[in-house]
Parts: sequence; structure tokens; C-alpha cells
Amino acid sequence: FAKGVDRACQEAGYNVMLCNSWNTHEGDLHRIDALADSGVEGIIYCMSDDTTVEQAEESKTKLQQYGIPFVEVDSNYTENYIRFDNEQGGYLATRYLIEQGHRQIACITGPAQIQARLQRGGASFQQQLACGGGLQHGIWRGCGKKAAGANFYGCFCLQ
Repeated sequence: FAKGVDRACQEAGYNVMLCNSWNTHEGDLHRIDALADSGVEGIIYCMSDDTTVEQAEESKTKLQQYGIPFVEVDSNYTENYIRFDNEQGGYLATRYLIEQGHRQIACITGPAQIQARLQRGGASFQQQLACGGGLQHGIWRGCGKKAAGANFYGCFCLQ
């Protein structure tokens, strides 16, 4: 995603500043202030996972007060948003691994609704090859350890 943003901005004669709010709403607000102080002309904004409707409104109001146009990515708290098709991405990742000859494929994902999604798609499901729960570093580390103990030959991660 970041490469695509950078490429499009370069082609249009713009530079990209990348910020990390450490996935907290307070961090989001701090980064908005910092970017506004830097004189950015627009923001592509991935709100933190802990954002509530009220906090999203706070962020939107702050951006509007600064007069900075923005696009919200992968959530829909505002009217200016785009969403990723994670289901299609998971399908493409799995298809690629199958085409490479892999049959035991692990999936590390965000929200822990993996089993229902896999079964709905007609896939067989082995609990030891799936892990999820969110973007927090400790959860990802636990998923990696769990997957390392399983017998798999391909792996993909998605949020």
C-alpha cells in the first residue's frame, strides 16, 4: 500500500511523509498536529484500531480545522474513505501458495473470525494453522510461535 501511495505521489510531483501513531487514538491526534505543523497538503489516514465513533469525529474535526483534505483508509467513520478487500486478498494469497504446490497453509490474521470465513469458503480448517486477534505485537508473536509448532509449508498474513 505504502509503495503505491509513494509511486502515485512521485508521479504527481509530491513527496510522502510516513508516520506511525503506534495504533492509538492519542498517537493519531499527535501525528495530525505534527503533519499540520509540517505544512502537508493532504493526509491518507489509517485510523488506529482503538478508534471509537466519537474519536473518529474528533480526528475529522481536527483535520477540518487545519483545512487538510484527507482520505480515510480501511474504516468508514467519515464520508472520505476507501476499504481494502481483505477477503479477496486472502483468496489471492492462498491461490498463489496452492499454485506453488503448498497444501498445508497457515494464516495469521487480525480479527479472530478465521474459522467461519474459511469454512464459508469451503476450505478445510485446522485450528493449529490459524491464529488471529488484532495487530498488537504480543498477539502476532504468539501467532508466530503457534504456527511454528504446526506442520505447514506456506503462510500469509492479513489484517
